[in-house]
Amino acid sequence: MPFHITNTAQFIIGFRKEQVNANLLNGKGEIRDVELNCSVLNENLSKMTPFVELEAVHVSKLSFHVSSWTNIRKAPILVHVEHVTATVKEPLHYVDRAKRRRLRQVTRGELVEMIRTGIIKARGAYVRT
Repeated sequence: MPFHITNTAQFIIGFRKEQVNANLLNGKGEIRDVELNCSVLNENLSKMTPFVELEAVHVSKLSFHVSSWTNIRKAPILVHVEHVTATVKEPLHYVDRAKRRRLRQVTRGELVEMIRTGIIKARGAYVRT
């Protein structure tokens, strides 16, 4: 199940331009010391599990490297997340069982077979078999 956030501008709380260091010519950049908006995360998380609620999430550094601007659709974009500190609490309310999405774990072999048979569509060079 994709984790979809509709408004990325609300994803980080108190974002300042001083937190960003980027050199787009060489395809590298980083964002330091950010607090994530837990209400946006909890909105999506509650659809998967009603038993966990995030109270606070801090990311020390998130760096990225675009390996090829000319072939951006097929070349990988490397993302490195350094330290994540999260405070979790038990929610005082639950999403009704009928409104929750079910998650199914699959093995690597099952995933490869699902891609081979077309149940799941592969995304170019990003998927290795």
